[in-house]
Amino acid sequence: MDNQDQIEFWDGDAGSKWSDYQTQMDAMLGPLGLAGIDILAPANGARVLDVGCGCGDTSLVLAERGTQVTGVDVSGPMLARARDRAATRGLDVSFRQADASSAVFDAPFDHVFSRFGVMFFADPTRAFAHIRSQLAPNGSVTFVCWRAAQENPWISEPTAAVFKHVPRPDEAPDPLAPGPFAFAGKVRVSGILQDAGFANVEVAPLDLDLTVGRTVDEAMLFVSEIGPASRLLVGQTPDVVARVKDELTTLMGDRMGDGGIRMAAACWIVSAS
Repeated sequence: MDNQDQIEFWDGDAGSKWSDYQTQMDAMLGPLGLAGIDILAPANGARVLDVGCGCGDTSLVLAERGTQVTGVDVSGPMLARARDRAATRGLDVSFRQADASSAVFDAPFDHVFSRFGVMFFADPTRAFAHIRSQLAPNGSVTFVCWRAAQENPWISEPTAAVFKHVPRPDEAPDPLAPGPFAFAGKVRVSGILQDAGFANVEVAPLDLDLTVGRTVDEAMLFVSEIGPASRLLVGQTPDVVARVKDELTTLMGDRMGDGGIRMAAACWIVSAS
């Protein structure tokens, strides 16, 4: 997808679905975002741009830590959810629907942060060069992104289960194309940031177990509706879908542990100035 395709995707049904599953998604991804925010460690009163803020989880955490936050995202449905959540919690957070790769803001930011929101740019070097232009002198960027899919059992295991019943595509997807795993390569990420004008680039691994769902049914809703199996099931016959869901139900049951279905995840925490 190019940037316009990504905008249309997230501003449509995909954004609405993520909004519907916001509570489950934030329970799953929240610890990864917190790890990134701890690395960022913004000072009280710092101005922070939260790129790809979605339903606002990390923006709200940053606001609670005393920063002045602007959350930016291309998804109207997700931003509506973010605004409602900020209002409910009495937090002063500014949200803007825009493409961070080109949006211009009124005043420079001290920091840019993102939890899984920067891997979708059609031209990542240009995007980060523009984002850098929105930073104050001595500003920094910190973001969390996925390592390779095969290092992430939360996606590789359900995907393998689907492919027991659904033919694999004739061509493997381009690993460098905009998408969740576009920044899997440590050297590539470092190069993009350096080419965009950043220095002091650090790329550190983060490995955690995610709670995919508190119950098998909850985990199944995630993997089949918005998670790794969702796109693969589009256009399949009811019989195939039923067999895939049986396979996934068994897998989720096998991964049940204390507190729910736990599956390993592998990320990078990237920082630069």
